[in-house]
Amino acid sequence: MVFIGQIREDPMRIEQIDTSSRKNVIHSIWMIRMEKEKLQEGYYFFPDNHAEIIVSLKGSFRRSIVGGRKTTEVLPGESILTRTRNRGMVLSGNDDIRLLIIKLQPQYLGLFSCESAYRFKEEIQPFSLPSEYKWDWKHAIVNNQPVELVEIFERYSEELQLQGKKQIDSLIDETIMLIKHNKGEIKIKELYELFGVCKSTLEQKFNKEIGLSPKEFCKIEKLNHFLKNYEEFKSEMSLTQLTFKSGYYDQSHLIKDFKYYVDDSPKRFLTKANLVSLH
Repeated sequence: MVFIGQIREDPMRIEQIDTSSRKNVIHSIWMIRMEKEKLQEGYYFFPDNHAEIIVSLKGSFRRSIVGGRKTTEVLPGESILTRTRNRGMVLSGNDDIRLLIIKLQPQYLGLFSCESAYRFKEEIQPFSLPSEYKWDWKHAIVNNQPVELVEIFERYSEELQLQGKKQIDSLIDETIMLIKHNKGEIKIKELYELFGVCKSTLEQKFNKEIGLSPKEFCKIEKLNHFLKNYEEFKSEMSLTQLTFKSGYYDQSHLIKDFKYYVDDSPKRFLTKANLVSLH
């Protein structure tokens, strides 16, 4: 977990739930508590290549995308499914809140999403389970049992995979693995040549299944690699040194990506309080 900024303890508490025994659908699981004093200012979450299920266990909050106009309010007990985020996410509100965030491997988003909800690239949709799971899901929320919620979700995801209603596209799966292995430092031309497909085929499939183009996915992966390097080496290396260490040709490329994805310069954004990246 990377948390950058001046506020590290009291207003926000983050706990990662162990995922060592989890299935391949889940990337990571997080419990987050935010106090209303700082939530009113807003917490900025870094762009992310993972889909997310966000469950409000306590309090209501507003979710928006950096640079966007749409704001979604999530009430206590509600759950939402977000697709991969090509911009930063901002959470704000007037209540103390407690959230469970289940981060999903992006290639499994189609198992749980309604394609029509993403027709116009909406970033979220309500997350609900079939009737046989609903009572247990609501009961776990009311009784603040995040581990039980995760177990219910796992049973549901296993059932969906056994039903085989949505097959994971092997091209998308292998492309994502290769991009992550290279920390985003791979040319798109290399990808479609390696897999023996044309550029348009790879881009169309990626956009449909993931909600991003392969190029965007690479850029966000690279940007998060920079963020991890920054948190680890910021006391030892300059911003310029970190830029090169993270695979950027020069600072102008890093500045351009920051401006697009979080609407700010690296220097200003990284010194903000309330900046969060979950890894």
